[in-house]
Amino acid sequence: MEKKIFYIANMRVPTEKAHGYQIFQMCQAFQKNRKKVTLIVPYRRNPKSLRGKDPFEYYNVKKPFTIKTLFCPDFLWIFSPLNYFTTKQQYLANILNIIFYSLYLVLFFLFRNIAGSVYIRDEKIFALISPILKLKGIKTCLEIHSISNNHYKLKKQLSIFRKTNYLITMTETMKNYIGQYSS
Repeated sequence: MEKKIFYIANMRVPTEKAHGYQIFQMCQAFQKNRKKVTLIVPYRRNPKSLRGKDPFEYYNVKKPFTIKTLFCPDFLWIFSPLNYFTTKQQYLANILNIIFYSLYLVLFFLFRNIAGSVYIRDEKIFALISPILKLKGIKTCLEIHSISNNHYKLKKQLSIFRKTNYLITMTETMKNYIGQYSS
């Protein structure tokens, strides 16, 4: 991959969730391997316990990299004063967050002359932004954490996976399963 890596993560910074730690460790590892790293995250309002905390101190990351926060409406926070989420409302808020974050990512990459690669963990966001990344000649690496057992959903996933330059699976079994169906 090229020297500059844009790591796209749909997360609050910092977050108490394990994926936040993993993402910061990955960015630090890329940085240690002489890559210039920019972590691109959406604006998300943090709970009071995490507001104002330095994410590099929070995750004990020694070699800071750049964090670019894209302003996006935070629909989970917008709906939170209701103090009650039905499953459908939470699903809708998550879908709106994905759509708006993807739109802002498209605008971010469209209007900049960017040389480098994109590393992303979210296949839905990747599916939405991959056409602009391909248009701009930006190489992509998609890290996947699950695959569907449903044949129709698996076919959809495979069509998304084919759009990336590099695919990272969490297990050898997952890699073999994808290889079995992607031929």
